[in-house]
Formats: sequence, structure tokens, C-alpha cells
Amino acid sequence: MQLNQVTLPLTDFDASVAFYKTLGLRLIVSAPPRYARFECVPESGQGEPATFSIAANGGSPAQGAYPACYFETPRVDEIVSRLKAAGYVVFSEAEDKTYGWREAVVQDPAGNKIRIYWGGKNRRFPEWRID
Repeated sequence: MQLNQVTLPLTDFDASVAFYKTLGLRLIVSAPPRYARFECVPESGQGEPATFSIAANGGSPAQGAYPACYFETPRVDEIVSRLKAAGYVVFSEAEDKTYGWREAVVQDPAGNKIRIYWGGKNRRFPEWRID
């Protein structure tokens, strides 16, 4: 399993996109005013880039579902079943999302919502990717 997707809340789409582009991230999905995804290319040039996104959640960061950490694995259903069997809270069972990911939401012991997902090619190369 690999941590390679984190989503933070945004309050000003244009300002946030400008900041992360200036930081050096590559914009790959842009859906103003609610969502943008970036690639974080390793400086070594080796390894697959992680992705990072910003999303409007209709309120302050404290009121929304973000920040969110995403752990990627092709074994989403198996992992969620194991967590559920161990007594952990599952907010949403694994399901295929409209954006092409299979995703479930679980709760860690501190109450954080953790996404277990498989994005496959759609994590970095969705049909709506910006070239």
C-alpha cells in the first residue's frame, strides 16, 4: 500500500492553484471553483509521482471532510473487510466512483477519515487530464 494522494480544503480556487503551481507542482486536473489535482514529481526523477489535490468543501477546514489522506491499493475490498472485522468504523463501503476510482472511507482511532482506494490509470491520467 502506498500513500500518494492527499486533499486539502480550499477557500480561493485561483489563489490556491497559483500557490501550488509556484511551489512546483504540476496541475493535471482543473475543475474551478471546486477542485484541482496536481502531480508531485520526485526531484530524483525516479519513482511514480504522487498526487495532491485541493477541494472546496463549503466551509472552513474545520467544518469539512478535509484534509483527507488516501492510501492506494488494488485490494480495497479486502483491506476494508479486514478493518471492519477488527471493529473499526467504516463510513462508506468500497464503491466505484464517477471519477474512476474504487474507494472506501474508514475512521482511524483519532477520528480521522481515511480513504482506501484504487485509482489505477485514473489517478494520474483521467480522461479530463490537462496536457
